[in-house]
Amino acid sequence: MGRPIGMGDRINPGDWIVADRNGAVVVPSGVTGDVARRALEFDAADVEFVDLLRRELSFDEARMRVDHF
Repeated sequence: MGRPIGMGDRINPGDWIVADRNGAVVVPSGVTGDVARRALEFDAADVEFVDLLRRELSFDEARMRVDHF
């Protein structure tokens, strides 16, 4: 506990390990705030994109309105 471990890359205390059924990623502690902010921005854009599709815009039209892809 509280010591770095190695599994290909080094994982240090304070790093985030984020995982789902598709895999896992280590987020170094120095960038966790930026990663969290960008994830929230991505999620908001995704919600907006789906809303546009529900309003019957084409995929390309919705993509042009949302800076998502």
